[in-house]
Amino acid sequence: TLSAGAMQKFSLVRALMRAPEVLLLDESAKDLDFRSASELRRLVRRLAAAGTTVVYASHDLQELAGISDKTLVLKNGRLAAEIPGGELRKAEALGREKLENMFTEIISHDA
Repeated sequence: TLSAGAMQKFSLVRALMRAPEVLLLDESAKDLDFRSASELRRLVRRLAAAGTTVVYASHDLQELAGISDKTLVLKNGRLAAEIPGGELRKAEALGREKLENMFTEIISHDA
């Protein structure tokens, strides 16, 4: 049997074989080793630069800061905030705590 990381890679390759216009990824780096996760981030950036729309769901804020042009924060299934990628990267540059505080503040407000 394949490991969870190998299955994740297989699923991604299978999806990319169709050359999709839109690629939906949900926690795609979760089961990957550091090297594979890094390659996934590079791949996502290349696909986006080539015109593929990539929707990437993740709870890893640093990961999102490294790949996103725009981050949508959902709370109770509703849009709580839209954060430009540059703003997310600035918060990350100030440290993980600043990044986490940004998201905590957003989701703490009543919807």
